[in-house]
Amino acid sequence: LQPNLDTRRKQLDGWCSLILDYCRLKKVCTFDVNDASKFPPFFNAKINRQLDNNFIQILLEELRSRGHIEWEDKNKRRCLILWKSPEEWAKTIYQWITSRGMNGTVCTFYELLHGDDTRSAEFHNIDPKLFRRILNELEKRGQATTFSENGADGVHIFQMVDEVTKKTLSNIPLLKTKASPRDGEQWRQRLKEELQALIQVNLRKTRKSLK
Repeated sequence: LQPNLDTRRKQLDGWCSLILDYCRLKKVCTFDVNDASKFPPFFNAKINRQLDNNFIQILLEELRSRGHIEWEDKNKRRCLILWKSPEEWAKTIYQWITSRGMNGTVCTFYELLHGDDTRSAEFHNIDPKLFRRILNELEKRGQATTFSENGADGVHIFQMVDEVTKKTLSNIPLLKTKASPRDGEQWRQRLKEELQALIQVNLRKTRKSLK
C-alpha cells in the first residue's frame, strides 16, 4: 500500500475499478475470502503471483465503504459484490419490465433470471442472492412484492403510480393504519367508504374553484 495519501487513493481507485470491471464482465456476484487465491484480480497464474492477504482485506474494506460489497456473515468471509448499487439494479429491472409492458404481471424468479426473454438483459443469470437483494429494494420502493407458492418463488411487479394517485392514496386514513386487516371484507368495505368520502371532498373543492 502506497504511503503517500494521494498516491494511495489513486492506487485504491485503480484496484476497485479493476475488481468491479472484472465482476461485471464475468457476472461475479459473490465472493468468498477462502477462495481469494482463485480470484483472477487477486491472482496472476501466468507469473504465479498473489496479492498479500492484508492488502486483499484493505481492498474489500474499501469496496464496502464505497457500497460495492455487502457482507453476508459476521466473520466477513462471504459477501455480495455490487458493481451496481441495489438502487441502480432495482431501476434497471423496473425499466426492463416497463419497457415490455409487463407491469402488473406476475413472473417467477426463474423466468426473470434464466428465461429466453431476458437473455440480453444485464440481470440475466446473476446470482439468486443478489437477485433477492434487488427485489428487496423494489419492495422498499413499493414497486413489487415477492411470494412463494408450491415451492416456486415469484414476484408481482406493480403498475406505475402517478404522483396524483400517490397523493390521493396518502390521504386515506385506513392506508396509514399499520394493523389493518388488508385481506378482510371489513377492510375492503372501510376502504371503499373512505375512497368515496375522499372523492366527495375533492369534488366539492373543484366546484368551489369553478365558482
